[in-house]
Amino acid sequence: MLVVHILWTLLALNLLVLAHEGGHYLAARNAGIKIYEFSIGFGPRLFGWRKNDIDYSVRALFLGGFVRMAGVEETIEGGKDDEQLADDDPSNFKNKSLWARVAVLFAGPFSNYVVAFILFAVAYAFFGVPYDIVDEQAKVGYVIAKSPAYQSGLAVGDKIVAIDGQPIENWDAMTAIIRQNPEKKLTLTISRNGQNLSIDIIPRQAFGQT
Repeated sequence: MLVVHILWTLLALNLLVLAHEGGHYLAARNAGIKIYEFSIGFGPRLFGWRKNDIDYSVRALFLGGFVRMAGVEETIEGGKDDEQLADDDPSNFKNKSLWARVAVLFAGPFSNYVVAFILFAVAYAFFGVPYDIVDEQAKVGYVIAKSPAYQSGLAVGDKIVAIDGQPIENWDAMTAIIRQNPEKKLTLTISRNGQNLSIDIIPRQAFGQT
């Protein structure tokens, strides 16, 4: 699961980078600013292509990206001196109106907000809130190492059906009993893989985090 989370995190970060630089790129093109290169990643170039006098590239380190345009980033790695425009060229960023320059600079962060909103919406739609909260059953979502739950043998997915013989319908009922009995031995009846098991536990405040 850790590897999957890392991969999803890297994917999300790269989508945000792509959106950020894509926002600058689209705003710059709309303003008529000369663009030399659009790159995802830094470091050695892995592959790329050239279209409409713009170099598109993917580089080895997926830790960012950049849009190299006239009047903004003239000395970045990979730039060519003969590509640089004259200071008075109308397609130079420096010669655009204040509003055009602000739009180009603001487009990146704005795109991040849009994509972040979409990512959160998609994540909620596909993953939602933990299943043990959705159906209100007292299911164990995770267990903290060295906690009373961990030491008692509780496992992720266990459903707590009773405490000291008292039926448990949901998380609220379970936590209410635990709060009323701190540092007291409780016998949990849990359902695991279709079988009921009994587990003794002495809860403390940390137990409420399991």
